[in-house]
Amino acid sequence: MRLGHAPRLIVATLGSLVILLSACTTAPVEETRAFDKAVIAIKSAGDLLLDAVAAAERRTHTAGLKRQKGSYAFSVADAPYFATVGDPRNIAAYRQALEVVKQYSSLLLSLASGDNIDKAHADLLTIAGALSAATKATELIPAAQALGPFIDQALQAYTVAEARRIALAGIPAVRDLLAAFRNHAGDMFNALVADKQLSNAPASAIDADRVMVANFVVLLESLQATLDQLALVYERSSSPATLSTLVDAATKLSADVEAARKTYALLRR
Repeated sequence: MRLGHAPRLIVATLGSLVILLSACTTAPVEETRAFDKAVIAIKSAGDLLLDAVAAAERRTHTAGLKRQKGSYAFSVADAPYFATVGDPRNIAAYRQALEVVKQYSSLLLSLASGDNIDKAHADLLTIAGALSAATKATELIPAAQALGPFIDQALQAYTVAEARRIALAGIPAVRDLLAAFRNHAGDMFNALVADKQLSNAPASAIDADRVMVANFVVLLESLQATLDQLALVYERSSSPATLSTLVDAATKLSADVEAARKTYALLRR
C-alpha cells in the first residue's frame, strides 16, 4: 500500500532519533502499556463525540433534501445520511483516524512485548486499511500520506527489532495525524450548531456542544504530549523516573477522559 512519500523534513529530523532508538536493547513495556490504555480511553471519548456529530449531520442533510424539489428520489451519494448503519463520509474518516492511532499504539505495545514478526505484519495491515479509510476526509490526507511510508517500510521488516525501529520513527507522523484531527474540531462544532439551529434549540444547548468539543480538543492535546513523552522514553531508555512520569501522565489522561464522558452524558440529556 502506497499512500505517499514522507516529507524530507520529517526524514531529516528523525535521523538522530532513529540512531538512538536502534541502540535500545530493552523496550519500555510498562510505559508503552500505560500509553496504550490512555489511547483506548481517548478513542472511546472520540467515538461518543463522533456519534453526536454523525447524528447531527444526518438530520441537517436530510432536512435540506426534503426542502428541495424531487427530494424523495433516491441518490447513492445521499445513502450514508439515510442509512441506519455506518457514518457520513467525513465522520467515517475521522473515526478511522482515531482507529489508526489506537492500532498504532497497540502495535508499539506488541513490538515492545516481543510478539513475533507475523503478528506485527498483521497489525500493520490493519493500520494500513484504517489509514486508507482516513484519507476519505480531505483535511486528513497530508498526515495520512506522511505516515504511509513508515507502514510500507515496517511491512518489509524481517525482525521485531527492525519493525519496532521503523514504527517508532513514525511517531511524529502519528502526532501530526492527531493535530490534523484536532485542527478540524471546529467543523464538528459547526455541524452540531447547524443541527441545533434547525430545531430552534436554545443557546444553552449550543454552549453545551461547545464544551463537549472543547473537552475533546484538550484531550487530544494531552494525548499528543503523552506521545511525546513516550518517544523520549524510548530515546533515553527506561528508568523508574521515566516510568513514573509517563504512567502518571497516562493515568491522569484516562481520568480526564472519564470526566469528559460524564460531561458528555449530562450535556446530551
